[in-house]
Amino acid sequence: FNLGENNKVKVILSAQKSTLEAKSLAEFGNNTKIPVIPISAPYLIQVPLHDHAEVKGIIAFAELHKWEKVILIYEDHNDNHWSDFFEEKKFQVAYKSSVAASSKDEHIIEELHRLKAMETSVFVVHVEPILASRIFVHAKRLGMASQGYAWIVTSKCLNHLQNLKDYSSIYENMQGFIGFRSYKMKEAKEFDMLRLMNFITQMVNFEIVNVLGTEGERRVGFWTGKFTNKLSHGFAHGRHLFLSSGFETIIWPGGTSTIPKGRRMQTSTKTLRIAVPKSNGFPQLLKVDIDLQNNITFSGFCIEVFKAAMAGLEHQVPYEFVPFEYNKTHIGEAYSDLVYQVYLQKYDAAVGDITITSSRSLYVDFTLPFTDMGIGMVSRLTPKENQNLWIFLKPLTPGLWLTIVGVYVLSALFIWLIERPASVERQTRQSNGEIGRMFGFSFSIFVFAH
Repeated sequence: FNLGENNKVKVILSAQKSTLEAKSLAEFGNNTKIPVIPISAPYLIQVPLHDHAEVKGIIAFAELHKWEKVILIYEDHNDNHWSDFFEEKKFQVAYKSSVAASSKDEHIIEELHRLKAMETSVFVVHVEPILASRIFVHAKRLGMASQGYAWIVTSKCLNHLQNLKDYSSIYENMQGFIGFRSYKMKEAKEFDMLRLMNFITQMVNFEIVNVLGTEGERRVGFWTGKFTNKLSHGFAHGRHLFLSSGFETIIWPGGTSTIPKGRRMQTSTKTLRIAVPKSNGFPQLLKVDIDLQNNITFSGFCIEVFKAAMAGLEHQVPYEFVPFEYNKTHIGEAYSDLVYQVYLQKYDAAVGDITITSSRSLYVDFTLPFTDMGIGMVSRLTPKENQNLWIFLKPLTPGLWLTIVGVYVLSALFIWLIERPASVERQTRQSNGEIGRMFGFSFSIFVFAH
C-alpha cells in the first residue's frame, strides 16, 4: 500500500474476500493508525480492533478504580508493541509476563506463582482464547481468581472465546473477570455512509462485559473514548446518543461487589514490637498503667496518634505495645538508650514523647513531629531593668491591667449600690468615709483568699 506522504485518508472501507487480504489490510491499518472497516452482507459493519484505543480504555478503567499498577500477560514477542502503549500513556506496569502459546503447563504454573508473589493483584490478559483458557484454569487452582484480585481480558481473547466448544467451562474459571470486546452494530442499507464514517473515525467502541461464571456474562458498560452504560443505536446530526453514563454493578472475583484495591499485602506472620517508655512526665502525652493482674494499659496522645496512623494504612499490620522500663535517673539518657535498642532491632519501633536530636537520628528514622513545644530562652535582667520601679507590671499586658482596674471599679460601684442607706437623712449622717470603705472592701476581694 502506498498512500503518499501527504495523504488525508481517515478510514479504509474494505470488501475483502480472503483471510489473507483481511490480515494484510489489518496489519496496514495498525501500522498507519487508520481504521479499516470490513463490509459484508447484510451490511454488517464492525468497528475494527484498534489496540491503541483499547489500551486507553483499559488505563481509564484502571484509573477509575484507583489502581496504580497492573501486570501485563501477553503472548510472546509478537505483542511487544501492545505493551509499549502503556508506557506511551505513562501508566505504571508492575511486571510484563510473556507466555508462548506452546508453553507447557509447568511453565504456566511457575509463571503464575511468580505473579502471585507480587504485590500487584490486577492482571491484564492479552492472549489468544486457547492459551487464555489454560492460564485461567491454573490461576483458579492457585487461588488467584478469588476476592482481592482483578482480571481484565482484552478483545484479542474475548472476541473469539465463544467460538470454542468448551467456552462455558472456561467461563466457570473466569468468574468476576472483566472483558473488553469490540462492539458491532447493524445499520440499514440506506443509512448515510458519510455519517457512519464520521462516527467511526471519531470513536472506536468496545463493550465491557462482566463474566458471571456458569451464568455466562452481562454487559456493564461501553468504552467509546469515555465510559457509559448505555449506547444508542440511533444517530442525530452525525453523533451517537448517550442515554446515561457510568457502569452497572460489577461482580468481582469471589462473588463480591467490593472493588479490589489493586495490591495485596505480602503475607507475614510477624507482629511488630512497639516499645513504649514508662514515662513519669505528662500523662496526657503518654501513660503506661499496670494493674494488680499485670494487665498493661497504654494511653495518651502519642498512643492515639500511632493508632490513627496504623488505622489509615490500606492493609492491616499486626503490632503489640511493649513497655520499656529503665533505671537511669536521667530521662534523656533513658530515651537515648531506647532509641539505641530500636537500632539493635530488639524493638521494631518506639512510640512516646521522644525528642528528635541529631545524635539519635544517626541510629533511627523519626516521623515528622506531631507536637511542637516551641523554643524558649532564659536570661538575666540587666541592672538598669532590675532597678525599674514599674517592673512588677511586666508579667501582664497593659490591656489585662486595664481590665483588672475596670473590674475593681465596677465591684466597688456594685457594693455601693447594694449598701447605700435607704433614706437621704441616714445617708448624710453616715456618708463620711463611705467611699473609702467601698474601694477598700473591693480591693480586699482581689487580695485575700475569701
